[in-house]
Amino acid sequence: MSTSLVRRYSLTGIVALAGFSACAAAASAPPAALGATTAPRTLTAWAPLVSRLPSDASASGLLYVADPLAEAIEIYKADVNSSPIGSISMGIAGPLGLAIHGGTLYVAENTKNSIVEYAHGSKVPTATLSGTANPIGVAVGNDGTVYACSGVANTCNEYAPGATSPTLTLSIPCPFAPAVDAADNLYVAYNGCNGTTGVVRFAPGSTRGTDLGISFTGAPADIEVDREGNILVGDPRKGRINVYRPGGHMRFRTIATGYPYMFTLDRNETTLYVAGGSNFPAVVVAFDYASGQELGTITSGLTSSSGIAGKPAL
Repeated sequence: MSTSLVRRYSLTGIVALAGFSACAAAASAPPAALGATTAPRTLTAWAPLVSRLPSDASASGLLYVADPLAEAIEIYKADVNSSPIGSISMGIAGPLGLAIHGGTLYVAENTKNSIVEYAHGSKVPTATLSGTANPIGVAVGNDGTVYACSGVANTCNEYAPGATSPTLTLSIPCPFAPAVDAADNLYVAYNGCNGTTGVVRFAPGSTRGTDLGISFTGAPADIEVDREGNILVGDPRKGRINVYRPGGHMRFRTIATGYPYMFTLDRNETTLYVAGGSNFPAVVVAFDYASGQELGTITSGLTSSSGIAGKPAL
């Protein structure tokens, strides 16, 4: 892992904080979830600035890339060989996972133990969701429910729409990334810390998950669900993304991507964008989703890459 500094944090340190060096005692399979938790609501207000994001920030034709080395989110038109058309740096520290919902950008701030929201068109934070230790991945349901996973705490927290502290905590050994399908089922890719890996699915409102029998080699691994319910799971040690039929179990194709740290589909689900890698390289690679053919790269404006978001919630 690279030892380049993210200002005051090393990239190795970010991954360690994310929980990949602190999971040895976790169970080998996801246990039943814990009950609801309560915590002080910590809505964070920020003074508005005149500067704004591109006016079409909620459009699915945009691509958001977390640059942890620069402590910024770079914004591109969803294309290849493009240059940034906007940037967010205020309130950014150790950014990893990203998500978009209703024009709002959600950033997993690994070194701040929080999820930070940026409303449509804003370059300054509009709310902070606290209570998730060193969050890695973040996802948002169709109703605005936010899910954030912590490899340190072996949990995924659920934030009801408008809540800024967890309203439910699910216990999962070394979770990496959450994803939500069109029916608001929650999927979480996990590394059981003793060599076991998998994906667990939670029905809406459920506190007990179903393991889908999906495995991959090592961690971390991102996850995505397309409109057809197919499940995309990163298999980093084999340098590929595996695609499973709805319900899991049956892998029907693979996409050779190199180390798929985090990835996203575009609005039309025609292009797959892959960011990050074993040392957060300064590149995003685009692939044709149907054929798996590489289409090109994005490097302009990047000093590193981790999280990426392009497709709004289903």
